[in-house]
Amino acid sequence: VNATDEDEGADGNITFSLLPSVGSDLFSIDPSTGEISLNCSNCLDPRRGTYDLIIQAKDGGSPSFTDTMAVPVKIKQTIFAPPKFTHEVYHVSVRENQTAQFVLQLLASDDDTPRSELNFFLVQVNPKTARNLFVIFPNGSVYVNGSIDAEMFNYFELDVSVSDRHGSDSAHVIVNITDVNEFAPVLNITGQGFVQLPENIGIAEFVAAVDAKDDDVSNDGFSFFLSAGADGKFVIDANTGTITVSGSLDRKRQSEYNITVNVFDHGVPPRLGSGNLVVQVKDSNRAPYFTNGSATVSDYHFYVLENLTVGELPNGSSSYFSLDKDSGNLTLSKPLDYEKRNEFSLKAVVSDNSLTILYIYSHDIMPLGAKTATASDCLSFWT
Repeated sequence: VNATDEDEGADGNITFSLLPSVGSDLFSIDPSTGEISLNCSNCLDPRRGTYDLIIQAKDGGSPSFTDTMAVPVKIKQTIFAPPKFTHEVYHVSVRENQTAQFVLQLLASDDDTPRSELNFFLVQVNPKTARNLFVIFPNGSVYVNGSIDAEMFNYFELDVSVSDRHGSDSAHVIVNITDVNEFAPVLNITGQGFVQLPENIGIAEFVAAVDAKDDDVSNDGFSFFLSAGADGKFVIDANTGTITVSGSLDRKRQSEYNITVNVFDHGVPPRLGSGNLVVQVKDSNRAPYFTNGSATVSDYHFYVLENLTVGELPNGSSSYFSLDKDSGNLTLSKPLDYEKRNEFSLKAVVSDNSLTILYIYSHDIMPLGAKTATASDCLSFWT
């Protein structure tokens, strides 16, 4: 309020005061400026409509003079709005196996209430058995209150609320659990890691099937490789885990292979698993065959001098010839006479332990004075 006084000097100094009236104790006035202010917060009763204040202005003269006036203060009712979350739905991710982990900071706006006076609450957690896994502080900070296993839960849903003295608001929080690659893959190998193969198995033929399992929920595949023992005879498909033959097998040279099979998952960081595959090479019964030098033959044609000494090479199984069953040496059993007989047809038999049999025929007698038989004309064989 303002007031004037035509006196000069101290007589013209004006002092303001608030005279007692209904509700006047809720207000105050500055003695020098006449500025009226409220003594309290949220203390006015909007049902009164108006507070009639009586203001007195007093000069500094002696005797002093005063003047009064009524100042009506009209009360305008304020509509208080409840707080409002900044999002209706919050999405957040946290890692498994970490305790006391910060999840998120909830935020809400309220034009008529300071943030410090807002209160946040955790209403519900789904699934309900996980209610104690989360805690929310009054300031809106949400934390994990324990260790979460992604293999048991891959997400949670939280219902939260915020309130002031005038109302409340609610929001939904979806917490996705990020899997940590904590489990090494475990191999499963055909025949529990033991197979038998015939030594005459072909290249690229199937040997064994390998697969793997991993308890980590986020794992999206495996890769396979062989690290030892394959010796260039076996390969594995990195994607399918199928092991096949990549080189010829010979039981006489190596009858068993102890192969290390490995697998790694595609997690971050990847984890490695390994196992063993024992491959036994079984003997394959190959039929024996006759050779002449390095060539395989079914007939021998050679000449024998009629004066060949008894017991010398070659040999057979007639009255004139005998065949050594172990060495295969053909020797003469009795003297030959070209004029009486100049050709023989001999049947030779070779077999292995499974009685596979081949036949060979040899003939012709050379007269005395003919050329001498060479070493290549002699009979040899293997099984």
